[in-house]
Amino acid sequence: MTEIAAITGSIARAARIIDVLTAAPEGLALNQIVECSGFSKTTAFRVLANMQEVGFIYQDPESRRYLLGHKLAHIAQVATRSNIAGMAQRGMERLAKLSEDTVFLSVPEGAAAICVARATGAFPIRTLTLNVGDRRPLGVGAGALALFCAMGDEKREAVLRVNRNWMAEYGIAEADLQASYDAYVANGYAANIGRIVAGTSA
Repeated sequence: MTEIAAITGSIARAARIIDVLTAAPEGLALNQIVECSGFSKTTAFRVLANMQEVGFIYQDPESRRYLLGHKLAHIAQVATRSNIAGMAQRGMERLAKLSEDTVFLSVPEGAAAICVARATGAFPIRTLTLNVGDRRPLGVGAGALALFCAMGDEKREAVLRVNRNWMAEYGIAEADLQASYDAYVANGYAANIGRIVAGTSA
């Protein structure tokens, strides 16, 4: 098989996985993908691993199902100009104008939070802690913490199991997130007090 033929085959297999997952918005387990795609288990697992690596799909840490990722949504945005970031943009700009601060929009993807949009206010000192496309562990950073706290108990526990080492890279331990969650329950909102950038809160 030539190199070009091999690449074409890989693209065709990835496209087949996208088609299969598009027909199942709730996601599919590996054995279901094998059944629907007609691939062997080894081939399906290899293609899924490669697609996860580039952000086209992700695996839910609780259900272990595979779902389409937001990177594909970004590609769709370029083609259709319609996605969650586009729908939220005007509201984000109004909020940034009123607060004179930076507004971020993050969405959950598996055990991660993905920044999909950002709007800056007029205040001259800006703390741009996230760029569009940046990934953080759920619970690390203000937006990711709010998403984490809003999850059900089983989902939060699954995220903690998956993210333990990743959170440690930011100096965040499970006890820190538990304390933040307890404060969220008591106060009705999530707050990140200087954990990512010293001297800043959100």
